[in-house]
Amino acid sequence: MPLAQARLRVPTRRGGLGERQHPLPAGGVLLPAETEHGGLGAQVWLQPAGHPAFRVVLFHVTRDPGMAAGSPVQAGQRLGHHVGGQTANDVAVLVLTPAGLRFVSYGDALTDEGFAPFAARGVAPGDLAIDRAWRDANPMTCDGEAFVAGDTSRDRVRLSP
Repeated sequence: MPLAQARLRVPTRRGGLGERQHPLPAGGVLLPAETEHGGLGAQVWLQPAGHPAFRVVLFHVTRDPGMAAGSPVQAGQRLGHHVGGQTANDVAVLVLTPAGLRFVSYGDALTDEGFAPFAARGVAPGDLAIDRAWRDANPMTCDGEAFVAGDTSRDRVRLSP
């Protein structure tokens, strides 16, 4: 299925007292979560309904009760909340290809409606992707699961108020 046919609607919400909630970007089924290294919550995987080749991964999540693997979920449903101020939110979109999993740009996977909250806060679609040429020219050095050196200037997107 072409990516243009698999665009996701991504609602955005904030909880009380600044808590960053994790609403689900698409309906579907939750897949097994993976515990993040260093106590940074969980990676929660979603298989979007109607798009069996795609996976959406939300990082650094403290899941709400009942949000277990196999649970059917709806777009916009609350999944849980961000683990805390020690790390930033991350989202990945992957597609299963004959050659294996391939990352695709989150910005490219969003519908215009889904991208509107980001655009309203000063983000352009290209801001949500690091192209291969740039990363190859600016590699990261890792020690196990931790980044220890490298240019991270394009790893974060700042949202205007």
